[in-house]
Amino acid sequence: MEHVTHPQENLKKASRLLRKGGIVLLTTDNFDCLIADMARLAYHLSHARVSYPMERVFIPHNRCYFMEATLRGLVKASGLRITVFEKMEYPYRRFEPMLLRDSFSWAFMRRGRY
Repeated sequence: MEHVTHPQENLKKASRLLRKGGIVLLTTDNFDCLIADMARLAYHLSHARVSYPMERVFIPHNRCYFMEATLRGLVKASGLRITVFEKMEYPYRRFEPMLLRDSFSWAFMRRGRY
């Protein structure tokens, strides 16, 4: 979903093409999560000097970003009905060392110790 330019148009077309009782399976990243919040925080607190976490979360191939409320609204507006909705968080443990490293590097650079 995050890689298409017009997700609502795509969902409406899927709704029209489905047979009665048909199912559409959607997967997309959840941008209302801890890792996205941490990336934004590091970016803003560093005045854009710590950009690596943002680049890892908000990648150039994504055209749209969704949170639960926006995805639910999009599906409903497209004429589809949600039967199961599961949220999965980013594996923040994979990003934790990079966030810490970049944050400490920036802090030392600010104090002239780097």
